Amino acid sequence: MARPTPAVVVLVASLAVAGCARFGFTDRVLHEVPSPDGRFVAVCQEVPVLDGPDFKIRLHRPDGALVRILAFRGDGQRCDEVVWSQDATRLAIRAAARVTVVDIDYALRQPAEQMLWNRDVSLTWPEGAAGNLAFAGRDILEFDACDAANVGADGRCLVEYERRRLDISATPARGVPVPAHGMFRR
Repeated sequence: MARPTPAVVVLVASLAVAGCARFGFTDRVLHEVPSPDGRFVAVCQEVPVLDGPDFKIRLHRPDGALVRILAFRGDGQRCDEVVWSQDATRLAIRAAARVTVVDIDYALRQPAEQMLWNRDVSLTWPEGAAGNLAFAGRDILEFDACDAANVGADGRCLVEYERRRLDISATPARGVPVPAHGMFRR
């Protein structure tokens, strides 16, 4: 049997890639978020897989050099938002109503080939919707929340979103409403 020429291999590969992109198999970068201190850029990129896409969260230097992989997420855990703490020691990645928090200092102390054990927390339980994620302190996240009972079939909140805070230093971490005076309510 004759071997295909390099030109035929390139043509077939190009058609396969173009066809795959049509069905959602892409490797596009969804977020590139610089850290507040300018030392790093958090990158969330799609990883094309048959039932995917999956998502890879990486830490880069501003020149594009890879520092390390921070997290690898399946197709159910996309990257809706990526936010840094003001001191650039924490990174939060929201997927629907769940957030993964990465301790950057810890991640940098670990060997690059070691998978990290990141904190994964539900912002609304059970399920629900969330958005507008922001750090209000090193270990405090603020976000808009809509509990599952108020989410319509189309995924939209049927009532006004409620602004909540999450103390990620506490175990278990729970999102609570943000009172008008800005302090925690227990």
